[in-house]
Amino acid sequence: MLALLVSATGIIIYQAKNNDGSIMPIGSSADGKQCMYWTGDHYEAVPCSRKIDDVIVIALDTVKLRRFKKITRPDTITENDIGRVWYTRINKQLEFYTAYDNHPTQPQFRLKPITGYIIDKYIQHRQSTE
Repeated sequence: MLALLVSATGIIIYQAKNNDGSIMPIGSSADGKQCMYWTGDHYEAVPCSRKIDDVIVIALDTVKLRRFKKITRPDTITENDIGRVWYTRINKQLEFYTAYDNHPTQPQFRLKPITGYIIDKYIQHRQSTE
């Protein structure tokens, strides 16, 4: 029981740490921003009261804020990225991301893990034809 309690406490503290290592209450952020929005290639934290034209503002998810990014240079993706890169196809175009989730602007599309086949066919093949 003690080990379980210590482990749970450690996980809670780890998740509550700010980027600079300081501890903050869970569900809050250092600058009072409780929401975020998709900028085109990453999430940006904003106060929930802020209205941005044609942009959906969602609840702050600190993990997604730090780790979920669009890969704008797919030519940098290699076989070593299997398990670390996800993709989706929208309008016959592949988009690549650094974490697993739904697409940030079209949540009906779920990201899939990248495979060697996708890398060979759509990334390396494209590089060899250019």
